[in-house]
Amino acid sequence: MWYQRSLETRIRAQLEPYFKPRETLDQDTHAYFLDTGLLCFLLGISSARALLETPFAGAVWETFVMGQIVREVQTRPTSASVWFWSEAPGLEADFLLDLGSHFEVVETKLTEGPDRDDVRSLEKLLTGLRSSRPARARLVCRTPHSFPLPEDIEAVNGFEERVDPGVASPDVPFTPEALTSPCAA
Repeated sequence: MWYQRSLETRIRAQLEPYFKPRETLDQDTHAYFLDTGLLCFLLGISSARALLETPFAGAVWETFVMGQIVREVQTRPTSASVWFWSEAPGLEADFLLDLGSHFEVVETKLTEGPDRDDVRSLEKLLTGLRSSRPARARLVCRTPHSFPLPEDIEAVNGFEERVDPGVASPDVPFTPEALTSPCAA
C-alpha cells in the first residue's frame, strides 16, 4: 500500500521502458524518490561530503536529475513523456523524453569532467533514434560550464539542467549541498 501511496503523493516516480517493436529491451520499471533529501536520510547520508564518499552517489545524482525532469515535464504546456532505454547488449540511456516532434536523450554521470567514454552508449542510441525522428542528447553532470562532446552531444551542468532550454522555467538555485537537504529536489 505504501508503494502505491508514494506514487500518488509524488514522493516517488516510476519509469517504464520505451518500447520499440523488434528490439529486446529491459522490461523492468525504474523507481525514483523525487525528494533527494528524504532519499539521503533513508540511506543515512547527512552531508554532500558523505554523499560523495558512498557507493550511492551516482544513483542519488541520477535521482536528482530525474526529479528535475519530472517537475519540468509536469509544467509543460504540451504533452511529453519520460521513459528509460535499455537493450540487452548494454545500449542504455537513463532518460528518453518523447517530446512529440523529437526525442531528448539524457544520460547522467556524477563526474565534473566527462569524456568520450561517458557518451559511447549515447552515440549508438542517437544513430538509431535519428532514423525515425530528430533527437538530441545531453550528458548531465557536475561540469561548471556546458560544452560540446562528440556526435552533437552536450555536457551540461545538472544543477542548471532544463528539459527544453527554449521553455521558460522557474529559476531555482541548486547546489551540491541541496542534494542532501530535506525537500531539496
